[in-house]
Amino acid sequence: MAFTQVDLDNLNSAIASGKRRVRLGQREVEYHSIEQMLKAKDAIQEELNRSTSTIPRPRSYLSRTGKGL
Repeated sequence: MAFTQVDLDNLNSAIASGKRRVRLGQREVEYHSIEQMLKAKDAIQEELNRSTSTIPRPRSYLSRTGKGL
């Protein structure tokens, strides 16, 4: 399942208010503990970071020249 920033915000709000039931996308999930919610929060955050990060391109190139001897 691809998570969105809205899913992360909903989970953060539920953690802050002490609720254990959260709507994530089309599903409603009930967690057993705060620890489980925090693990889910970390997993969602990691997935969002992975999906939004880009691979940096090199900014300079190294060239070598010679006489060919």
